Amino acid sequence: MAVEDYYKYVKQAAWLGWKLDSNWADPTLFAIYYIIRPISGVLIVGFMYIIVSSGSQFNPEYFAYLFIGSTFFVFMIQLAQTMAILIPEEKARYESMKQIYISPGSIKPYIVGRTLSATLNAGISVLLTFLLGDIIFTYLFGQTLAIDFLRVNYPALLISMILGIIGLAAVGYVLSAISLVSNRLQWSLSEYVTGIFLLLGGVWFPPTVLPLALAKVSSVLPLTWFLTSVRAAMVSTPGINLDYSILYLGISSFASLLFAFGVFSFCEGYAKSHGILDAKAEA
Repeated sequence: MAVEDYYKYVKQAAWLGWKLDSNWADPTLFAIYYIIRPISGVLIVGFMYIIVSSGSQFNPEYFAYLFIGSTFFVFMIQLAQTMAILIPEEKARYESMKQIYISPGSIKPYIVGRTLSATLNAGISVLLTFLLGDIIFTYLFGQTLAIDFLRVNYPALLISMILGIIGLAAVGYVLSAISLVSNRLQWSLSEYVTGIFLLLGGVWFPPTVLPLALAKVSSVLPLTWFLTSVRAAMVSTPGINLDYSILYLGISSFASLLFAFGVFSFCEGYAKSHGILDAKAEA
């Protein structure tokens, strides 16, 4: 496939993904939902910490740790949910799997395009959460985030986000592969995976507090290094080397991507050979 054709298929799939996400309601209602959805989870975590720490000394550094982790975890949630449900939707709801596969673009550029759409949605959510969350906690509750946005290492933050999104997209690609050979996990698969990553990925607490076996698992997850790199780029983090964190993030993300390609190829071949590529949940 020519590069320009691949780009065209990806662009069309991304636009389709955006329309599917935004066309379910009128623009005003969708905009309200778009603002409330990401910030509600972060506010819940923030309020929980403020209430729990009300009887002791408030720690702005740990509050920033919680806020950054919860905010950037939106990328994990958005990509996992979109890519886990993508294949089942095409099988059962739209019944378009056959058309996608016989088209010149086939399924892979379509998945890449939908992934870009999900990434854009998550990126907007993260930006809104930082803007509104900073205002709410700083000016309404008097709890500073200990983040100086003028001193953030933005080049390192950008690199961390690109590498992190690649790693998280690889996880979502595995979920899409599993959906090719299963027609009964579409609503729960992303919940299982995001729950595991929430526990092991260093979202709310450092992985070092986990038992040794789980800490070792955490050390190979792209989410762990993604959040570590992002935090190191945004706030002063003692004991964390930003350059090494980005290096490990790159290794973890591209290793996850290679693993995802292998899993997808295997699942796709299995689905074709067993005639279940277009199987629906009721089949």
